[in-house]
Amino acid sequence: MQARHPSAEREDQGVWGPANFVLVDDAGWQLYYSHWAANQICSALIAGPEAATRFITAQRRCAEDAWLSDVFAHGSVLVDHRVQRLIFFGDGLMMEMPTRRALVGLPALTWPGGMSDGRTTVSAT
Repeated sequence: MQARHPSAEREDQGVWGPANFVLVDDAGWQLYYSHWAANQICSALIAGPEAATRFITAQRRCAEDAWLSDVFAHGSVLVDHRVQRLIFFGDGLMMEMPTRRALVGLPALTWPGGMSDGRTTVSAT
């Protein structure tokens, strides 16, 4: 029997997925990376901006030019605290349309200002 790389086991479990995270605040922007977090994006975001910020800053901080290519990125998140904007893609939960609709609607309840007053923009691609 051939030995398998640990990432192959995680991929089989639906956990594997590299992702970039961008956090913007008054000090500027920072890029973060995780090799495993693409399938955790929704759970990291639905609790609101403070929880999302804690999740993002727990990932590996990268140089500003260390972006994943569009071939290798399984997910990405932008949290801009200056203009209260959230943009993201990824997470296996977003594959089914009814689940996707529900998840995209959750930040309206948990992010400041919801989506109705124009202070928070949520976009999932």
